[in-house]
Amino acid sequence: MKLSRETVRAELEKFAIAYGLPKHADDSEKLSLLVDVYHEALSKRFNDHTFKGGVEIAWNRARGFPLVSDFFEFGEKKVMAREVGRTG
Repeated sequence: MKLSRETVRAELEKFAIAYGLPKHADDSEKLSLLVDVYHEALSKRFNDHTFKGGVEIAWNRARGFPLVSDFFEFGEKKVMAREVGRTG
C-alpha cells in the first residue's frame, strides 16, 4: 500500500486550517505543487497506514505549517529499533 497523494493533501489542508498557508503556497496552483513535493518526500518513508504516526508527530511539533522533516521521527524510531536489535 503506497502513500496516496490525496492522503497527504488532506493532512496538509488540516494544517492550513490551523496555521494558514505558507506564503509560497498562497494559491491553488502553488498549493498543488507543494502537495506534490510533500508527497514525493513523504512517500519514501510512509504508506497510507504508517503515515498516521508521522502525522501525529508533526502535530505534536507544530508551531505553524509543518516541515517535511516534522513527520519523520516515527519512521526513524522504528528503523533505529530494528538496527539496535540486529547489532545488540
